[in-house]
Amino acid sequence: VEEDLAENKTRLEEAQRLAHVGWWERDVITGRVTVSDEVCRILGVRPVAQWLNLIHPEDRSRAAEAAAAAIRPGGPRYDVEYRVVRPDGTLRVVHSQGDVTWDKSGRALRKFGVLQDITELRRAEQELRASEERFRSFVDHATDGFFLFDEHQALVDVNRQACESLGYSREEMIGMHPRDFDAG
Repeated sequence: VEEDLAENKTRLEEAQRLAHVGWWERDVITGRVTVSDEVCRILGVRPVAQWLNLIHPEDRSRAAEAAAAAIRPGGPRYDVEYRVVRPDGTLRVVHSQGDVTWDKSGRALRKFGVLQDITELRRAEQELRASEERFRSFVDHATDGFFLFDEHQALVDVNRQACESLGYSREEMIGMHPRDFDAG
């Protein structure tokens, strides 16, 4: 049994490391915070003593509001995204969510949740948006008409030159079928 427990603990730690997800627990009564090794790696500190000081100054109030709302009776589930500034100056983006355990009288006792490093995801999204903007600029400034159709041949995008040559606005053309404007 001890061997199985040790093996499961090793697997859990490996899964957390691979997914960049760690767990945290806060005793609402005492204020004591316990975190997994992965949370320490994500935040860049060991032990995690002053977690709030690591939250980017612009994001602290939003994180604090989410934490306070979660321990109000009937409040929303704790779910917040914020930036963390590690002691070495590295900026990380994390998503944290958790649940509250209540006593019989409705008093919050414990918050338990997970913290995931989503920095690379946000960076990829930002790069994709920049790429889409470059593509949009290139297509809009092309001297030829550009038409993008879906699998049913409905128009999903069109550039300015295509609109000008056919006499429609972009909004009018979206959803049209080639037969709708070929006749003209």
